[in-house]
Amino acid sequence: MFCLLSSAGSAPRVQAPSRSLLAAYDYEERLCNPPAPLLFQWGRAGGPSRMTGEFIRRVLAEVLACIGHTDAAGLPL
Repeated sequence: MFCLLSSAGSAPRVQAPSRSLLAAYDYEERLCNPPAPLLFQWGRAGGPSRMTGEFIRRVLAEVLACIGHTDAAGLPL
């Protein structure tokens, strides 16, 4: 998905590969948007595919649980 680049004497940085144009269905507006370079996409089944909001929320929740990030009361986010 992303490439981690580093050079001698500098901190690593993340560089996104070039993105393809994808048509995506907008579930809030209930219409199909024209092809655009979507920010969250991945290679799947031999071609680019968009990541759904549900998938992104699930992955973020898993990452927060894994690193033990908590709110001010000490409860998991």
